[in-house]
Amino acid sequence: AARDEAVEHRTRAINRLKAACHMHLGHTPGDLARPGHRAALQAVLEGAAASGAAPAAVVRVLGVRLEEIAYLSGQIAGLEEEVAGLAGPLTVNLRRITGVGPLVAAHLVAAVGDIARFASHDALAAFAGCAPVPVFSSGRDRVRLSRGGHRGLNSVFYRIAMVQVRHDERAREFVRSREEAKGRRGAYRVLKRKLVRR
Repeated sequence: AARDEAVEHRTRAINRLKAACHMHLGHTPGDLARPGHRAALQAVLEGAAASGAAPAAVVRVLGVRLEEIAYLSGQIAGLEEEVAGLAGPLTVNLRRITGVGPLVAAHLVAAVGDIARFASHDALAAFAGCAPVPVFSSGRDRVRLSRGGHRGLNSVFYRIAMVQVRHDERAREFVRSREEAKGRRGAYRVLKRKLVRR
């Protein structure tokens, strides 16, 4: 939770700084969560201060905001390292799955808890909101997307599916083979359900 809060705080700080840079310098920086982009913006600020392209007070405030983002990034990295260390022994098998790194594995363990409390894969899928819900009023054999379940866990399964489609040919082929019948989003939902079964 502390790591997620720090990421949200950093995202807000980045958005504010990008808007201020665009307004005062006519420059939109890259992804300020990355050290290289922060260094590039620092160079832009130093250039603006030296050339007088922006008032010194404005450049100083932008520099303070950039330092805040660098500080938050350091905090996030430290928290991620701590989470990975704590969850490491519990997540060895999970991390063998493509798309499951230390943080995602820790999210899974925290959200699911004792896997033995779920009687079946179907029960876990329903808990995660990955199981389709039957629609009986249509008079046809039809299902709809579940709006219930643990939305955070559902999001974790979606992220794993996205990474697998990017990096695993089998997952790409799995989604491709179901796209025509279910559409792209439906194919991803089927892949999420398959991930729950693992």
